[in-house]
Amino acid sequence: MAHSSKEVLDLIRGWKEPVDPDLSKQHALPPLATFVSGSNRLNIYGTEVYLGRFHPQQGPVDLLFYNFEDHEIYKFAAPHVRLVLERNQWYLRPKAPNCWTSVNGVELGSTSIRTPISTGDTIRIGCVDFVFEDHSQQLKRWLEKKKELFRSATQTTLFLKRGGEICGPRFLLGDLKKVILGRSFNPVYEKKYGYQQPDWNLSSLLDVERKFIAFRHLAFFRDGPEWTVESLSTRQKVYINRRELSSTGLLTPGDEISLGNVCFHFHDPSNFEASTTRKTADLPAAIDWGEGSRTDVTTISSEDEDSDV
Repeated sequence: MAHSSKEVLDLIRGWKEPVDPDLSKQHALPPLATFVSGSNRLNIYGTEVYLGRFHPQQGPVDLLFYNFEDHEIYKFAAPHVRLVLERNQWYLRPKAPNCWTSVNGVELGSTSIRTPISTGDTIRIGCVDFVFEDHSQQLKRWLEKKKELFRSATQTTLFLKRGGEICGPRFLLGDLKKVILGRSFNPVYEKKYGYQQPDWNLSSLLDVERKFIAFRHLAFFRDGPEWTVESLSTRQKVYINRRELSSTGLLTPGDEISLGNVCFHFHDPSNFEASTTRKTADLPAAIDWGEGSRTDVTTISSEDEDSDV
């Protein structure tokens, strides 16, 4: 009898990973925009997102460019552009000096200026052309669905994020004292080293996501009403609000926790306002990704963030 490739891998590993179908479900929110390149359709689900490659020094981006040729991927910076929706208008801002970004053939050379974009505009990022589609007319429905997701969490909850916003899958922290996140591993190591399998097994994430997840990546600890996180992996990184976590950190409602490039939202219904409105998407200083250069660039000021063309 023929076996599927997954069944063969299970036999080689000596165990069968449990599957959490929720982790690969369709996004619960409607997309607010789409970048289209050939057969690639990259949906934007948040009102403020960073797009590009993941680099550990810079922290996670909201939307990874993948399913492209290697020579195309290498032209994407980490991050490459920032996309913001304000008053039903999308704005694009390059985040990587010396890396090509253009709108309708006009190069965007300054990281301090944002450019309005609309449906049908051609955006070149690196050496790939994308056609932009604006779905901001769905913003009202998007807000209602997002509020519905948060309202459905009556306990302290960790939400998975995709494309810049919570997407549905979640883990209830509730009254638990300790929670471990990671990917399941061969049970032989449980007996040999006394390792604990993850409480939230992230093995069923999309391939582009799970490659950033360690077997034992992050631990949550509760002391009274407070939650603390501890990085368990020496290779894969953890970030709190896009800043690298060196050892442990105290969580507050609305924090974003990232395992590699996979982002989660820490929701505490007892502080609903902070949990749902805090802004956590600021990245560290931009980096010059030009050939032969790895010079950090000063973080853009808030005044510059508001400038338009």
